[in-house]
Amino acid sequence: MNEPRRNQREETPIRVLLVDDDERVRKALKRVLGASQGIVVVGTAADGVEALNAAERLNPDVVLMDVKMPRMDGIEATRMRTRMAMPTRTPTPMRTRARIRAWTAGTRTAEDWTAATCRSS
Repeated sequence: MNEPRRNQREETPIRVLLVDDDERVRKALKRVLGASQGIVVVGTAADGVEALNAAERLNPDVVLMDVKMPRMDGIEATRMRTRMAMPTRTPTPMRTRARIRAWTAGTRTAEDWTAATCRSS
């Protein structure tokens, strides 16, 4: 008769904005995350300035950002984003951490991760 109601949080994908000045890293991350169930890459940016504009426009749940970038680094962009106090949805932290651990397992740096990802394609 009545189908069980599913938890809306479980069905809502995590919206991710990728920020890195290396286009190869952005493409590799986008490819891997795009293949992950429950994660949607909503945009990419090449530096902190682009990240702030994209975050305001796209309202992602998660911003995956490099630290060292031209124009504005990831730390300053994160500070500015926090000051803007834009409303965001908060995905379940445990699920998010588990997913991030799963797709980054065995890598230590962006270069390691990019190399491993490019080899697997």
